[in-house]
Parts: sequence; structure tokens; C-alpha cells
Amino acid sequence: MRIQRHSPAGLALLVLVLASLAFFAFAGFYSEVREDDYKKLGLPVLNVNTYGKMINSKENFLDGLYTLTDGDMHWEGSCKIRGRGNSTWKTIDTSKKPYLLKLDEEEPLLGMASARRWVLKSSATDKSFLRDEYAFYLAHEVWNRFAWTPRQKFVTLVLNGKYAGLYGIQEKVEVAPGRVGIDPAQGGILLKIDEHRDEAYSFTSKHWVIFNIIEPEGTVYGEEDFRMMERFVNEREKYLFGENGQGADWTRYFDLDSLVDWYLVNEFTKNHDSRFQSSCFAYYDRTTDKFYMGPVWDFDLSSGNTDAAGCNKPDGYITDQAFWYERLLQDELFMNALRQRWKTTREKLAESIELIQGWADGLADAATLNDRVWKSFGHRQWPNPSGWRDRKSYQAEIDYMTDYLRARLEWLDSQWGQD
Repeated sequence: MRIQRHSPAGLALLVLVLASLAFFAFAGFYSEVREDDYKKLGLPVLNVNTYGKMINSKENFLDGLYTLTDGDMHWEGSCKIRGRGNSTWKTIDTSKKPYLLKLDEEEPLLGMASARRWVLKSSATDKSFLRDEYAFYLAHEVWNRFAWTPRQKFVTLVLNGKYAGLYGIQEKVEVAPGRVGIDPAQGGILLKIDEHRDEAYSFTSKHWVIFNIIEPEGTVYGEEDFRMMERFVNEREKYLFGENGQGADWTRYFDLDSLVDWYLVNEFTKNHDSRFQSSCFAYYDRTTDKFYMGPVWDFDLSSGNTDAAGCNKPDGYITDQAFWYERLLQDELFMNALRQRWKTTREKLAESIELIQGWADGLADAATLNDRVWKSFGHRQWPNPSGWRDRKSYQAEIDYMTDYLRARLEWLDSQWGQD
């Protein structure tokens, strides 16, 4: 057996690296944030107790107890919790992680629709904390031709008695009452377009779209069920690409309104993932015999929050790289509908940008306390958009986001606003 020997310098370096990793992994829990510090913020407080166990897996749930208090309102009970996310879970730039909370009993948390499963969004990669909030607002109030759009509420998260930071508790995209309202027993299908292929079954369509079929909770599809849905999606996709010889008749099986509004939410915010790369959703509703785009989801890498694919620049397109939209943007019917929708919603869109500062004012103290633990403002933190070193405060991040969106509005006006 060969014994590998390390030099003293090498051992010292190894110890330093391990110590640094340990520090960053537990930095949040070494910070002295007292209960009085976060209670005076006035945000709802979510306590999750996993009996002292660390949440270090995306696959395996830990048993726990939770309490959620918002003024006179209170929820409590047994729960399970695990990690979630892709890049946000794996990045080594931050140890503030997102989670999936699964309650033993359905609850209407903070006035949202009653459900068991909730996303705890860390916004570790979004220093504004508002990119999801803003996109959800657009999908609720401006480009709102969706059957359902998630909501979120901001909370202070406390894990095993330790302050964990500012989080958003979000309604999860799933087939359930009060969420995506399709009936799988009648042929409804929820699809996630995502290159990570992290569901039980995924396939690449004839037009290079990577679909993941999402099994509703309590439903187990067999291999033939999956194969049948794959064949069905491929057959209907032909209509979108004019391969059935009926031209614009693609609207018979694809909902024009949701296709337009999904595109606008994602293109206006220049969402990096909207290239059909990650976390894009579509569904088939048997009652109307149509495919719909949505719900909108996951806007961490939007509104200038990454340099990748030129997303830090307020000019240029991004969603035209998604295969369906590459085709639709050449379609006269779609483009006429898109330009008309832009013109009729443009004023409300401009007003929406001005709302962001008010939301930020309400979150400023919570974001500053979060930064006291996680050290994000002015520090390296993936995805590291241009100028991150100079933005050393929460307000600087908000100014960056709103300036970007105003410039984006001006550029898209030059593309779609002409008579």
C-alpha cells in the first residue's frame, strides 16, 4: 500500500480551505442576531425545527415542526423540509439555501390558497429580493391572461432557533386546487421545460424542447402513461410549426393569449432562463383541448441580474432563443397580437416600475439585517452581474434594477411601439 505524504505547507493549505468552507457553510448561524432584531421588522416569522439536524439534501426530507406567526394570525403543525433548486442549491458563493416545506396538513398560509407544499425562496442570488415579486406582479396585473400565477409573502425564517434570513414563502407550481387547475384523470398534463431533467420522466420533442412531465402528488404514472403523453405532445407540437398543412390553425391547440403574455413577462425582464433552459412551465388542459404557457416562475436571473447571454444589457432579445418562440416570432398572427398587447399595456407597465421603490422601502431593514449575516452587498455572489463590487447597499441594488428596467422599456418601445 502506498502512503501519500503531504508537505507542511500543503497540509496548512488544506486546513485553511476546509476551515473556510466550514465558515461559509455555517456563517449565518454564527451571527449574533437576536429575536428582538428580527421581530421589530414587523414581518411574519416562520420557525422550523428539525430537531437540530442540518438540511443538506434535495432528495431526503427531514421531519420537523413549524410555527408561522403574523400579528394575530398563527399556524403550526408537523412538517417536512428539504433543500431545493439547481444553481442556487449548488453555488459555493453563498450558503443561504432555498427549501421546500411540506406541511402534514393543508393550510392557507398568510392568506394564500390552502396547500401542503410551499417554496422557501432564499433570494441568495437576487440582492434586490424583488425580481420574483416584480415578475409575479406583471403576471397578475399587466400581462395577466393566465389561469393561475403564484404569489409570495416575505417572512423572517428561523431554523432550529437560529435566524436564517429574509425569505419569500411562495406558492409552488403544482397540480392542485388553488394552483394549476387541470385534471390529470381527464388527460391534463403539467410540463416543465428544463434542461436539468429532474423529474421522473423527461423527453426531447421533435423540435428540441426538453420536457419534464410532472407527476401530481398522489398520482403515479406508468411507463406507458409517460410514452403516451410524449407522443401526444409531439403530435400537437406539429401544429405550432405548421407541419400539418393548416398554417395559422395552430391556435386551435395552443392558447394565443397565454403564449403572448408569457413571452412579454419573460422578454421584458430579459429572463435568462426563458430560453427554455430552466423552470419554464406549460400545461395541457383537456377541457379546452389546448396547450397554455405558464405559470411564470423563477426570475432570479432577470432584470439585469446576470451577464450571461448578454442579459446585463437592456437592449437585445433573449426569449427568441426558445425553440417555440423562435418559430412564433416569425408568425404574423403572433407578432400582431404581441405588438397590440404591448401598446395597450405599455402605460401600466411604465407605472409598475415605479412601484418597486415602495416595495423596497418596506423591505430595506429586513434586507439590511439579512446582509449582516450573509454579507452580500458589494461582495462576490453568483451570478455576479457587472458592477456588483460598487453596489454596497440595498438601495444601490434597487437603483440598478429600476434603471435597467427603464432602459429596457425604452428599447422595447423602439421595437414594438411603432404604429
